[in-house]
Amino acid sequence: MRPLITFDDRRNRRDCFIINSQSMKRMKRIALILVALVQASVSGFSADSPREGLLMDFNWRFAPGHATDVKKDFDRATGGFSYLAKTGFGSGASAPDFDDGSWRKLDLPHDWAAELPFSEQGSASQGFKAIGRNFPEASVGWYRKRFTIPASDLGRRISVEFDGVFRDSIVWNNGHFLGREESG
Repeated sequence: MRPLITFDDRRNRRDCFIINSQSMKRMKRIALILVALVQASVSGFSADSPREGLLMDFNWRFAPGHATDVKKDFDRATGGFSYLAKTGFGSGASAPDFDDGSWRKLDLPHDWAAELPFSEQGSASQGFKAIGRNFPEASVGWYRKRFTIPASDLGRRISVEFDGVFRDSIVWNNGHFLGREESG
């Protein structure tokens, strides 16, 4: 068998790869192993898998908060341990018993910035929307959702996955601070 030669001319660089028959056999073995791994991982998500995914995009509550005025931001971080607590003492809108009944009902995905007016004082990076440093009253958004975990699921590992959170998200569950992601 003749060696197979390929060239890569990207970035004005010329790399030569020579593959002989021994290398081809090795590559076939690697390819078979990869196929077996893919099949094993796909079969792990079959219909009889104990894993279950539930879409939770519906019936959320939303209200704009405030970046600099704690009172206008639902008294957040005024409890004994502030927002860094992992002990269940979330205050304001992060408390489990907070009344969000007056908040707007909506389904996800949602982007409150898209609803804001344009402003000459707005940043180009924000599309000249009235959001950001110059607009503390429009730079925080609170989303809340209540859901019940059935008794039959007690003791099982449960995770919640968020897709598309834009920037600087802080996540709470029943008054417990779970974490912060500054990049979305």
